Amino acid sequence: NQLQTCLICTDIVEGKDCIRLHRCGHFYCYLCLNNYVKMTLNNGKFGEKVVCPTNECKQALLPTEIKLILKNDELYERYERLTLQRGLELMNDIVWCPRWVIRR
Repeated sequence: NQLQTCLICTDIVEGKDCIRLHRCGHFYCYLCLNNYVKMTLNNGKFGEKVVCPTNECKQALLPTEIKLILKNDELYERYERLTLQRGLELMNDIVWCPRWVIRR
């Protein structure tokens, strides 16, 4: 019910049109944060590299926040897939098996 100032566009918006990031508490309007997350994903960043847009804040956005911000299941699935793929690539004890193929 309260008014909040978006830290990106500096507009004063109703609280219902904002999101407060869980890890750092910064407020942004959905539109600005949606554009920021899409731009970040398009630039090849995902997982823990999707961080709060405030310059001095390096807190990663939670996957639940990203899903809420994107409001696009296809884009969120891409985010999840890239995050999982990168996580598996970083594990030294995981080996890719060419015989394991997903068929649709």
